[in-house]
Amino acid sequence: KTQKSLESFRKSIKRDVTVYPTLRDDKHWEPFQRSMHVVARSHQVEDVLNPAHVPLLPDEKDLFKEQQGFVFSVLNANLLTDVGKTLVRKYLKEGDAQSVWRDYLQFIEKSPRGDIEWQHLHESISTMKLDASWRGTTHKFVLDFKEQLRLHDELVLDASHRYSDPTTLTFVQ
Repeated sequence: KTQKSLESFRKSIKRDVTVYPTLRDDKHWEPFQRSMHVVARSHQVEDVLNPAHVPLLPDEKDLFKEQQGFVFSVLNANLLTDVGKTLVRKYLKEGDAQSVWRDYLQFIEKSPRGDIEWQHLHESISTMKLDASWRGTTHKFVLDFKEQLRLHDELVLDASHRYSDPTTLTFVQ
């Protein structure tokens, strides 16, 4: 079955590096990461972006190696930050796109820039008010608030630092 998966992978969707987003500045990480996952899913290579994915069977390993090769070319062309280029060079010999992605995720989560972004989101969430100064609909406010919470929770490594439901309710009261 998985040998057929490899053949199917090779013959299926036309994979094009140019349809993937480009990252030149870490401040655009969130939309870059989201777009990478969306396009990778459509190209059937999303497992490469999952640091926990480990193929077990020989045919699965062959398929994963093929997927890694494609995603590595994507990261080489599109992960254009200094750290991104350094990681691509680090794993060039192996063509290990999964390790590039894993290490970049760790960099983003643990970097001072991540801390600054977390602090900015925390401040934004804790000061959002649905009052006369809000320019938009109540529905738009709720959507914006939920998006800020989602972004915040993605940046927080320790689950105990995520906002609980009762805490989020106090912000909007």
